Amino acid sequence: MALAVSARGVEAQNDRYKVSFDEAQGAFSIVDKADGRCFLQDARLSETAAKAAVAPVDDPVWGKGEALQVTLKGGGAVRVLLPNGLPFLLIRARVANGGAAETRVAKVVPFEGTLDLGVNAARLKALGTAGLTGVAQPGSYAFLAVADPETRAGVVCGWLSHDRGSGVVFSGIKDGVATLKPQLDYGDLRVPANATVETETVAVGRFDDVRLGLEAYAEAIAKLYRIQLPTLPTVYCTWYHAGASDEKRLLENAKFAQEHLVPFGFSVVQIDDGWQDGQSKNGPRKNFNAIAPKGPYPSGMKRTAENLNACGLVAGIWFMPFAGTHDDPFFADKQDLFYRKDGKPYDTRWGGTCLDMTNPRAREYLRAIVERISREWGYRYFKMDGMWTGTGAQLLYVNSAYKEDDLGQAQRHDPSMTPIEAYRAGIRLVRDTAGRDVFLLGCCAPQNMRSFGGAFGLIDAMRIGPDNGPNFDAMLRGPIFGGRTYFLNRRVWYNDPDPVYVRPSVPYHQAQNLVSWVTLSGQLHASSEDFGKLPPERVELLKRAMPSHEAKSVRPVDFLESDPARIWILTDERTGIRRDVVGLFNWDKDKPFEVDIPVAKLGLPAADSYVAFDYWGRSFVPPFAERLRAHVPAGACLVLSIRAAAAHPVLLGTSRHITQGCTDLLAEKWDEASGTLSGTSRVVGNDPYEIRIVVPAGKTSWQVEQVGLAEAPEGAKATPKQDGPTVRVTLEAPRSGDVKWAVRFKRGPVLAEKPGKVTNLQFKIGFSSVQLEWKGAAAGYDVTREGGDEAFAVSTPAERVTDPTVKGGIEYRYSVRARGWSGERSEAVTVTVKTPDAPKRPADPPAPDLFCDDLKPLQAAVGWGPFTIGKSVSGKPLTVDGKRHAKGLGVHAESTVVYAVPQGAKRFVATVGLDDSQKSDERPSVIFKVVGDVKEMGEAPQVLAETPVLSNASKLRSWAFDVEIPERVKELRLIVDPTPDGIAADHADWVNAGFVTK
Repeated sequence: MALAVSARGVEAQNDRYKVSFDEAQGAFSIVDKADGRCFLQDARLSETAAKAAVAPVDDPVWGKGEALQVTLKGGGAVRVLLPNGLPFLLIRARVANGGAAETRVAKVVPFEGTLDLGVNAARLKALGTAGLTGVAQPGSYAFLAVADPETRAGVVCGWLSHDRGSGVVFSGIKDGVATLKPQLDYGDLRVPANATVETETVAVGRFDDVRLGLEAYAEAIAKLYRIQLPTLPTVYCTWYHAGASDEKRLLENAKFAQEHLVPFGFSVVQIDDGWQDGQSKNGPRKNFNAIAPKGPYPSGMKRTAENLNACGLVAGIWFMPFAGTHDDPFFADKQDLFYRKDGKPYDTRWGGTCLDMTNPRAREYLRAIVERISREWGYRYFKMDGMWTGTGAQLLYVNSAYKEDDLGQAQRHDPSMTPIEAYRAGIRLVRDTAGRDVFLLGCCAPQNMRSFGGAFGLIDAMRIGPDNGPNFDAMLRGPIFGGRTYFLNRRVWYNDPDPVYVRPSVPYHQAQNLVSWVTLSGQLHASSEDFGKLPPERVELLKRAMPSHEAKSVRPVDFLESDPARIWILTDERTGIRRDVVGLFNWDKDKPFEVDIPVAKLGLPAADSYVAFDYWGRSFVPPFAERLRAHVPAGACLVLSIRAAAAHPVLLGTSRHITQGCTDLLAEKWDEASGTLSGTSRVVGNDPYEIRIVVPAGKTSWQVEQVGLAEAPEGAKATPKQDGPTVRVTLEAPRSGDVKWAVRFKRGPVLAEKPGKVTNLQFKIGFSSVQLEWKGAAAGYDVTREGGDEAFAVSTPAERVTDPTVKGGIEYRYSVRARGWSGERSEAVTVTVKTPDAPKRPADPPAPDLFCDDLKPLQAAVGWGPFTIGKSVSGKPLTVDGKRHAKGLGVHAESTVVYAVPQGAKRFVATVGLDDSQKSDERPSVIFKVVGDVKEMGEAPQVLAETPVLSNASKLRSWAFDVEIPERVKELRLIVDPTPDGIAADHADWVNAGFVTK
C-alpha cells in the first residue's frame, strides 16, 4: 500500500520521481511515480532548514530537469537534482563555515531516512561491500542495495563521486522500519573562514530489480568520469608460483605462451615483488628506482622487457607507487616525502611509510620512478600494490565491511588537500607520466577500502578481493568479492579476482569451476603457473578461457540468496541474435548443488521450450520448459548455452571458448528458403572447432545435406555429423583466421530413438562417498537410491555421478535409467553397495621392484621446502608412525611428483603418512592421491586411489597403497593435497614407493 505524501512543502519532479520537502519537519520524501509509493520517507537533514526552492536546471553532465535546493540555517545547503531520463535522484550537500577561523570536517551526512519497500523490514536483504546481509548491516563502501530477495525489487544508494571524500552507505532497522543513511568520510576537510565547500554526489533510486539499479549506478559513474576502458588483457603473474621468478624461468614461460597461448588471446607477462632494491622490516622492499643487486634479473629490467616484447608480449611489473621505507638508508635524505604523525614519518603495517602526494617533492619522486619503469624500461602494464597508502591511513586487511580508521590523522604537506584528494592526485600523476596506453591495475581494495571509490575513473582494473590461493576455500575469494561488485566490471573498471589455478594439485573439476566463473563473468583473466610443466588438459583449460568476452550484460541470478552467487547468466546480442550462456557453480566442495529454477527467474526470453549444450560435458541437453533442473557435483560447474527451441535448425554454440560463441562467432543467419544456416567464425589454427546445432525431432524436420566454406584459410575443411536431432560440424584450419561457413539442410524425418539400458555399471566406494560409472549413448541419465535416511535422486548428462551423502555400514541400492531426447526412459540397471563401517588402514604392501628413489621424476613441486629423496622435507630421516625408512620421498603439501610409468609396471605401491617430525603439532592434515594420466588430449587424469584425511588430530596418520595401473596410463602423479585449514606443518612422506613389475 503506497503511503500518501503530504501536500505541504515544496515539490520537484522529473519523469520518474517526485521529491517533497516538508519545511515544518525539515525532511524530504521521495515518491516513485510509476506506482505512487513513497519509498524514502522522513529523510532528515543534518542541520535545520531555513528555506527551500525549486528551479529548472540544465546540468552539463546530467542534462535537463528540476532541482530542489534546501538552504540550511548554518549557511550550508542540500541540493536534490532530478534529471530527466536518469533512474536516480542526485543529492549533494554544501558545507559552510561562517566563522572567522578555518574549520575541520571529518564526516558529512546529507540525510538519514526510512525505507518503505512494501515488505517487512526483517525480510529485506542488503548487498554491499560487506557482502549479503540482513538490512541491519555494518556499512558498505561506495554503494548499497536493499531489496526483497524474492522479487529483487528495492533501492540502490551509491556515491557517484569520490573526488575529495570517501563515501559509505548504511542501512539498519529502527522500531521495525528499515533505515538508510549515506555518509561521507573526509577525515580532515579544511573549510576556510567565511567559505563553503561542495561535497560529493550520492545517487538514490528505486528499481524493480536492484541488479539493474546497480548496473545503472556504475554507468552513471562512468558517465560522470568519462570512463573509456582499454581492451582487457590476458595476464600471467609470477607471484603465486615463483615469487618474482627469474630471467631464465620467465623467458621459458614467455616462449611457451608465445607458442601455445598467444594464438588464443594471451598478452601480458607481469613480474611481481622481488625484483626491486631496498631494505625493509615492514613488508616488501620499496626502492623501486633500482633492481636488487643480487636479485633475479641481473641483466636489468629493460633487457627483460625487451625479451618479453621479442616474444610478442607486453611486459608488466609490480610496484608500490605510494610507499617507501623511512629507515632504509636510501630514504635517509627523503624524510620530507612522507606523511607524518606525532613528529615521525607515518608507517602502516606491511605498507611501510606512506608517501605524501600533497608534497611536490614526493610527486616528483614518484614521477621519476614511473618515467623510468614505463619510458626507459618499457613496461606497459602496472600492478600497483598497497594503493591505500596514498591516503595516509592504516592497513585494515581484509577490509570489506565499514571500519573506523585513522583517515586524516596523519599530517600532510598541504592540508588543504584531503587524503582522498591526495590519493587521486597520485594515481593521476602515474597515468599522466606513464601514458594512456599503460594498463593500470590497482591492488588491492580490501587492504583499506578507502582505495576503492577513491580510484573511480582513474584506473583500468582493480583487485576487488584479497589474495587467493590454489586451494578451494582460497579460490572462492574471487567469486565472493567479484560477485558483490560485478556491476562495476566493464563499466567503471575491470574487476580482478586474482589468478585462476590449473596446476595438477588443484582437482580438475575445481580448476574448471574457477576458470569458468572468471570467463563467464568477464572479469580479468590472470594465471600464475609454470606453463611448460602443466599437463595438456590443464593448458587446455586456459585456452578455452582466452580472451575475455566483451559483453557487459552478464549478471548473477541468485546474488540476494547466496554469497557467492551460484547462478550467472551472460546474454550476448551483439551479432543481432540473442545468445544466453548460464553458469551453474557449486561453491560447496563437499555436497552437490541441485538446481531447480524457473526459466523466467534466470532471465531467459519467453518460449515454449528450450534446448541447451553442456560445454564441459560436451553434450546436448534435451528440450525443457518452464524450469531448469540440473545436478552439479561438489566443487564443480555446468556451463550451458541455452536457446529457445524452434521449428528450424538452431545454433547452440561452439567449442572454441567457454562462452560458446560470444568471442568467436561473428555472424549467424538462418535462411528458410534455401534451408541454410550460415555464419562467420574466428578460428585458431590447428585447433579443431566444433559448431553445435539442434533440429526438431519429428517426421518433418531437417537433415544435413552439405557444408560449404565460402572464405577460409587455405587447407581448411568442414565435416558434419548428425545424430538424430543433434548436429556437430567440425572445422579444421591450418592457420588462424575468419571462416565463413554454410550448413545446408533438406527436409526429412529426424527420429529420437528410445535409449537402451546403460551397460558396465560399476561403483567405487570412497571414505564418505560412492562413485558410480557406466556406459551409455543417451541424452541424460536418472539415478536414484534406496537405503539410508536421506533421499538421493539425480539427473545428469554425464556417465558418472558421486553420492556424497552415504554413511558407513549401510547397504544402498542404486538404479540408473537412460533418458532419451524426448524424455522417454530405459529400463533400470541396478547395483548394490555396502559401505564400510570406518576407514581401516590397509597392510603395508610388498616392496617395489623399481623404487621411485632410483627414477627421475618428470616433475616435482612442493608447497614448502625442497623435494627430497631418502629424507623428509626438513632434511631428517623419513619417519612414519615411529618407523625409520631409508627409501622414500619427502614432500610438503601441496605437492605433485610425476613419474613416467616404467615399461612392464603393473602396480604402484607405497606407504604414506605424516612425517613424525611434526607429530606434536596439531595442524598437519593431508590427503594423498595416486592419479593416472593416459596423456591423450581430452581425457582428464583419473584418481586411482586416495587416502582419507590423515592428521595428528584424528590419530589416523598413515596409509598404504597397492594400486593396479591401468594399461593405458602413461604417467602417475603422486599428489599430497592440504585440507581447508591450509598447509601449515604438512610434512608428508612417500616411503618404499615404487613400481611392481612382476
